Parts: sequence; C-alpha cells; structure tokens
Amino acid sequence: MIFVPIKDDIQLTPHNIGLTQKDIMYLLTYKELEMGPQHAGGIYNKMKEDLDHNLLKSRAHYYKSVEEMNQQGWIAYIKKGKKKIYSMTPKGKEELNRYRETYLEPFKQVRHLAGFLMSRIAGSYKESVPDISRDKQKLFNRLINVKELTIYLFLKILQDNPDPNPQMTAKEIYEVMGSAYGWTCSIGYLYETAHAIEEGGWIDGAWSGKRRTDYRYLLTVSGEEYLPKAAEDAMYHVRKCYKFMESVIFLLEPSSDLSDSHVSWQNLNV
Repeated sequence: MIFVPIKDDIQLTPHNIGLTQKDIMYLLTYKELEMGPQHAGGIYNKMKEDLDHNLLKSRAHYYKSVEEMNQQGWIAYIKKGKKKIYSMTPKGKEELNRYRETYLEPFKQVRHLAGFLMSRIAGSYKESVPDISRDKQKLFNRLINVKELTIYLFLKILQDNPDPNPQMTAKEIYEVMGSAYGWTCSIGYLYETAHAIEEGGWIDGAWSGKRRTDYRYLLTVSGEEYLPKAAEDAMYHVRKCYKFMESVIFLLEPSSDLSDSHVSWQNLNV
C-alpha cells in the first residue's frame, strides 16, 4: 500500500508568529493613522471589508482596542461634533517603531525563504539560496506543513541526483536540502520521514555498511509518479505562508514604503 500523508491544513493566526489579535488591531489602527487623523468607525469599516472575522470579531471589540490605545497614550482624539477624530501621538510612534524593530526584518526573512522555496518548487533557479538563521527557519516552520515539504524535498533531491549511482544517504539529502533550498528539517525528523516513505514504496533503501549513515535511498517508480502531487502539496503550504507574511509585513512597513504595493489586509484570511 502506498503511504499517502494526510494533508493537515494549518490555520494561520497571529499567534503563529508571536503576535496576538490585539496586536493586529493596534497595527491596523497605526497603519491608518500614520496616513492622517481618522474616525475609529471609518477605520473599522475598512477592516471589516478585508479582514477575516476571526481577527475582527465585532465593532465593540475594536472600539475597546482603540480605547486601550488611547488610555496608553498611543493615540489621542479631538471631538468634531459627536465624532472622535484620532491621531497617533509621539508615544504611539515609539510603540509602532518598537513593533517594526522587533518583527519587520525577521518577518521579511521568513517571507523571502517562502518566496525562494516557491520558485524552486516551480522549477526556477534564478535566485541565490537565502542564508536564513535557524531561529527564522523555526518561525517559518510554524507556518507550514513540515511533513509535506520534507517529503517533497526528499523525493525531489533523489530525482535530481546527477550521480551515475543515484543512491543517497539521509545525511547527503539533508546537506543538499540546506545548500540548494536554504531550509532543512531536523536530521532526526528526516530519518523518520525516510522510514515512512520507504514503507509506502516511494523509495527503496539498502545498506552499504554497518553504520546508520551507510543506509542509502533510491527513488522508486511510485515515488516518481507521486512527485507532482508532493510538489503541489508543498507549494500550497509555502504559498499560504508567503501570503500571510506579506500581509503582516504590509501592516508593519511605513506607508511611504508602500506606494507601489498591491498588498491588502485580505491575505490575513489565507
């Protein structure tokens, strides 16, 4: 019987990247107020059009966030008739800068890794391999299905092996993952995945020595046939990660940096 992994659809939320729903409310408010004073109701209506209901539960919920920002001194208002027109205070600008200094560059690195992997899965080799630290890779791993990406890369690396004797050890595959794709799972997880897909018939393994690292793998006909599906599943999760990070980065970047951007809040509902 062929081993077919269950497609676990990861629900992406701010918590995956160390933020809360309230942080998103704050950032959305800062995003609008950075462009000029506005009424809270107007900001809410813009959010309601584009933002997932799981992030924006009710008008009362949002107004509570605005009131908290006002109490913290991050925003202030003047009254025009019955309406409160809010603007960002110097303290609010400091708080927004804190968000940017903490999250913007790491999030850009995660987006870059996702974009690079998308290009490689699609068959493009134009970009250089990104040098992403392990902690940024761990953040990336919270946003994807590691199992499906590992299966795809394992099979693809075996397929692409130019050696006349195409058998490879797990350690060799692990090294190619890092050098050619800029990402690796843990070596222990790679061995677990290899065992599962060998049982499923996508690879064959044979000993060339007595050590664990002497066990060599070869892609089977079944593995070759499954590879397009593995690529599709891996691409689904990596693209989903890319869109999510692109949307969060949109909230963090200064408005002046986004004159040519087509990104909207709606991708937070990926």
